[in-house]
Amino acid sequence: MKVVTLLGSPKRKGNCATVLNWAVQELEGMGHQVECHHVAQRDVRGCLGCYNCQRRLDEPGCVIKDDAAWIFERMIGADAIIYASPLYFWSFPGQMKCLLDRHVCLAKGYRTPDHKSFLDGRHAALLITCDGPIEPQTKTPKQIFDRMQKYVKFHVSGKFVVSGCTVPRNLSEDAMDTAHELARTLAGQVMAAG
Repeated sequence: MKVVTLLGSPKRKGNCATVLNWAVQELEGMGHQVECHHVAQRDVRGCLGCYNCQRRLDEPGCVIKDDAAWIFERMIGADAIIYASPLYFWSFPGQMKCLLDRHVCLAKGYRTPDHKSFLDGRHAALLITCDGPIEPQTKTPKQIFDRMQKYVKFHVSGKFVVSGCTVPRNLSEDAMDTAHELARTLAGQVMAAG
């Protein structure tokens, strides 16, 4: 199985990166191939809302020439995707939000009988890290993820939250357990789908 991870945190060694790394180690330990991408380290600009991408049915077709197309190629070539993000102001950080907005080019014919997506059939999991309690703070990113699922047609393999995050060295054993559960759940669902 090939997994692509998307770290949406601006921090390279923060809480989210630490928890995601535990999930990656678990997946690699099970023999899966994992390709990690730190979104903040890439040139990913915001969507223009021009919908030129919808004129090209055979490719994503975004007119913006940046690293988003390169990331999308890797996602399309994967079996599974992990979206990992800290909670910033009850939602995704700006770096991740730009990439999520650009997902508009990954589906064609939305709300028509011809609706198709380049991510159709992939499995995806959401990992959120936050300082405060899980609810209601994580409601917005979970809703965004569910709505994305309907648009790009991936299978949701789970939404995993690690709360009580302050600094990586203070992450609990529960945080590592959540990372391992994410890895095992994602791998199990992809393998079961065949």
